[in-house]
Amino acid sequence: MTFSKRNVLIIIIVAIVILFLAFFSSKSTPDGNAGFLTRITLELMAPLEGVVNSFFSSFGDTWSRYLFLVDVERKNSELEETIAALRREIVQYRESSLECERLRKLAGLTSEFDFPMTVARVIGLERPAAFKTIIINRGIGDGVQVGSPVMAADGLVGRVVEASRDVSKVLLIIDYNSNIDALIMESRVQGIVQGNGQNECILKYVQRTEEVNAGDMVITSGLGGIFPKGLPVGRISLVENGGNDLFQKIIIVPVVDISRLEEVMVMVKGRGAGK
Repeated sequence: MTFSKRNVLIIIIVAIVILFLAFFSSKSTPDGNAGFLTRITLELMAPLEGVVNSFFSSFGDTWSRYLFLVDVERKNSELEETIAALRREIVQYRESSLECERLRKLAGLTSEFDFPMTVARVIGLERPAAFKTIIINRGIGDGVQVGSPVMAADGLVGRVVEASRDVSKVLLIIDYNSNIDALIMESRVQGIVQGNGQNECILKYVQRTEEVNAGDMVITSGLGGIFPKGLPVGRISLVENGGNDLFQKIIIVPVVDISRLEEVMVMVKGRGAGK
């Protein structure tokens, strides 16, 4: 039941008038019966009392609903905070699980190659277009040296070109300045892998008479004394025998997604203390 402001004002005025009349007619007659005004007041107050009671009952219900909604809103706010906290925990647990999986794959490299390695985290990526390098959190204090090969679980990443006590700069295989003695696994044809400055490499100095097929795997040859033999470099995606050119044009897609590197393995002289 609802009341307008005007109706509420009328009810209050009528109630005041009735109370006023009741005050002056409150005395009983000599025979103990209620006086005339008292009887009139009682008759008028009977229906008014119902209206007043209905009004206050409606007001009380409204107030109770308001308090209930305030409490519900508070509880909803608390639940939303709890849900947000649980979601953050789930993200953290999932991230930890993914990191453990990546580290497990990296740890598998130590059983494949007979030389000491240490795990490093990628902490920086140099943006200038002229160079394709990353910064890792391992340095001379961990046994890292200039020239140390850097690998991911899938294959070769690059080599260290600068090293300080705690951090090192790694030249990626996709950089123009990266040159790696390599061979095609299937045909054993040798060449030099050079970065093209984008996300691919070029296999240079392969004569047009050599058999080369798209999909062939290119690995390190072990020549040059920097990279051990057998490290996966990439797969051939394009082969072109250009007219009278002496060498074939061969494009390689690295087996490692350079843009997604987070942890790597670095070949070291001695096992440095982990961080």
